[in-house]
Amino acid sequence: MTASTEQNPIWHQVRLLKPALPHHAEIIEQDWRGRSWYVIQDRVTGNFHRFPEIVAYVLSLMTGKRTLEDILYQVRADRGEEAPSQGDIVLLLGQLYQADLLRNIEDKNAATLGEKRQKIERSAKIGRYLNPVALRFRLFDPDVLVQKLQPVLGWIFSPIGLVIWGCWVLGALIQAGIHWGELTGGLSDRLLSADNVLIMLIVYPVVKAWHELGHAVAVRRFGGEVHEIGVLLLAFMPLAYTDTSFSTTFPNKWHRAAVGAAGMIFETVLAAAAMYVWSEVEAGWVSAICFNMMVLTVISTLLFNINPMIKLDGYYIFSDSMEIPSMAQRAFALVRWGLCRTLFGVKTYPKPYWVTGELKWLLIYGIFSPFYRLFVMLSIALFIAQKFFVFGVFLAVVSLGMALGLPLFHFCRFLFGGTMLKGHRLRAISVSLLIIAGLVGLLGYVPMPYWTNSLGVVQAQPQTIVRAEGTGQIENVLVENGDYVEKGQVLYQMDDPYLFQMQERLVRELEENEHHYQALRYQDNVEAAIVLEDQKLLKSQQSLIADKIKNLQIVAPRSGYFLSQTNPEDTLGGFLNQGTLVGYVVKPGEVFVQAIVDQEKIEPVRTKLTGVTLMMIEGAPHYLESSVLREPTKSTNILPSLALSTVGGGKLSLDPSKQKDLGSRGAPQPYSYSEQFIYDLDLPLDAKAAMPTIGQRVYVRFEHKSEPLAPRLYRIIRQTFLKRLNV
Repeated sequence: MTASTEQNPIWHQVRLLKPALPHHAEIIEQDWRGRSWYVIQDRVTGNFHRFPEIVAYVLSLMTGKRTLEDILYQVRADRGEEAPSQGDIVLLLGQLYQADLLRNIEDKNAATLGEKRQKIERSAKIGRYLNPVALRFRLFDPDVLVQKLQPVLGWIFSPIGLVIWGCWVLGALIQAGIHWGELTGGLSDRLLSADNVLIMLIVYPVVKAWHELGHAVAVRRFGGEVHEIGVLLLAFMPLAYTDTSFSTTFPNKWHRAAVGAAGMIFETVLAAAAMYVWSEVEAGWVSAICFNMMVLTVISTLLFNINPMIKLDGYYIFSDSMEIPSMAQRAFALVRWGLCRTLFGVKTYPKPYWVTGELKWLLIYGIFSPFYRLFVMLSIALFIAQKFFVFGVFLAVVSLGMALGLPLFHFCRFLFGGTMLKGHRLRAISVSLLIIAGLVGLLGYVPMPYWTNSLGVVQAQPQTIVRAEGTGQIENVLVENGDYVEKGQVLYQMDDPYLFQMQERLVRELEENEHHYQALRYQDNVEAAIVLEDQKLLKSQQSLIADKIKNLQIVAPRSGYFLSQTNPEDTLGGFLNQGTLVGYVVKPGEVFVQAIVDQEKIEPVRTKLTGVTLMMIEGAPHYLESSVLREPTKSTNILPSLALSTVGGGKLSLDPSKQKDLGSRGAPQPYSYSEQFIYDLDLPLDAKAAMPTIGQRVYVRFEHKSEPLAPRLYRIIRQTFLKRLNV
């Protein structure tokens, strides 16, 4: 807050009021980032409200004897530039009124206080059912139960307890690493089987009840009270909840953060125990229960609880540990203040309070969290609609209404009737219409760069293959990768000492055989004929050894660029068997890229293609211009290479039920779950640039004619409905 001399349009209506806090309001001091904040506890309603120090000072002056004008004069005299403006005082008065923290003369009557509590409880009950996306059902007051369990479970939040917890969970993680293959093998099929879904429905309430018990125990451990536990239907998904609002009064930030983390701490204790049991028992119902406990803990913790963008455990842990009190409320107030002050020119709009280090986090949360929550809610609605279409559509409509419709309604009411815009209403309406027109023009009429990204793999024509004709150890590499070679040029020289020894032995045996034959040819014709037959056998063996020695030279079968499958220098001393693939000798046009295109992305690739760019990622990344050699006529789930699957580092999951099918060469064909269109793309060879490796992955960008964003968004939404809902 900062002092301002500008007149607030409704200040004259409230300046003579003499407000005062009710007797049942208690103020508690806390330290946040070296500055004092104050929590007001309403002992009648059980609600808590947090304010910065300057606001607490203003509240201390509200005794029912001073007017607001006197209070503002006193604060300005005492605090100078730090004093709030008229608009700040008006906003504070409205907040106190909404929180029912303004004293009424009837509050001194005990009966009236009881009626007040009953009225608030009735309003709270009605409020639980107003939001169909988040229905709350209170079950019971767990405070007595938690107090009895405190000696048994509360020790875990001591320093020694946290060390024991860390060792317990670390041991379970090590066990999970040892059994990782067993845990993740066929995970989706195991989770969605009918038997497992039934077990999950039984296990889920137990895990979540244990989670909420952790929050309650933590509140009690640090001196608080818990008076409500119940069920929250978030997007019609049952979740347990615990009212831990008492923790907002804890002066120690780590105690508050521990309350936020307590549910996950308890849940990981249970999951770790399940891991230990699962690793020891045989397959059966005990193993299945333990497995589902682990899976539910991982999903709920990683996807929901630990994420600060959703106002669950992660939000409170982040807010308390980073010392950003009331982060969500102040973040949205900051965004509203920025819009009103910069766009609408309302200089008297109350400035929210922040200190050094808070601003970036408040802006990030205020801008991105509504969109993230909308994304989560619509994703849940889409998931439900796949099984229950009408129910899912209803949920989506409600989600859009709560996330977009309701804020838009409040904005319009503020724009056309808000008192803060007095004198600025024409500018506010004009700016709003201009922004709407700009967004419509930007989305619907301004062409934007448009492309489709994909993956490909480098391939070569079959006639380019070079294989080892013999067997031996590589002795010398005579060419480098990318060199131009002539037909018959030696590429690799192999060595096999045994062959040369055999060749020398056969030469000696032939010489001896010849001498023996010459000695017998005139003495014993029969014996000479036998020796001559032995000589023919030795010569055939000599010819065979000579061919094998000749095959120790790997030669180019044709002229072209030599593309080695490995770094030639790394092959020195290596052993090659006959038939081993050594590399390729290619000419321009014989090396190409096979790129996959999802069915959802095929339409612009077919109808709006203007160019193709390849990004070679091996060695120094560089770009090459390309063109389409062959356009597919139909889709297939047979991948051209494992390099495009998750097994080889790609993005497509393989279908294990089809991996036993054999291709034309007897090798297993990689089948993906989803069908793809396979494009053949030209890969130009440049002797000055790094030569490609056959089989390497390539990033492919299909470039299209520029197009506005609106039709693209429509296609994405339409394809999503067709794919998920078949409508």
